[in-house]
Amino acid sequence: MEAYIAGKALGLEATESFIQERKPLFNVINVGLGYIVGRDDTVTKADKICKGTNGFAIGQLLGQLAPYPVGSVISYLDDVARVHVESLSSSIRGNHFFLLTSGGPNRVT
Repeated sequence: MEAYIAGKALGLEATESFIQERKPLFNVINVGLGYIVGRDDTVTKADKICKGTNGFAIGQLLGQLAPYPVGSVISYLDDVARVHVESLSSSIRGNHFFLLTSGGPNRVT
């Protein structure tokens, strides 16, 4: 898990360095996500319902223990898609980082 988090931080740092050094003629929008939950069309059998990051949410409902502590920072799949499309709008200032999460453990319903 630490490597995953470090990878996200290094990716953002590399993007910011690229913008500063290369000064591209286009805008860069970074969208940081929590665990993504939502419809998964690749799940075609009930016993695969906990596949992927949906397993963090659904596994709890089924009484499964997580292999390690998992934060309640989630992003709903439809919101993820909407934010990516909306980030293309010319009204969104470029070269920014937007964090898309549920709002934390007290905001998840």
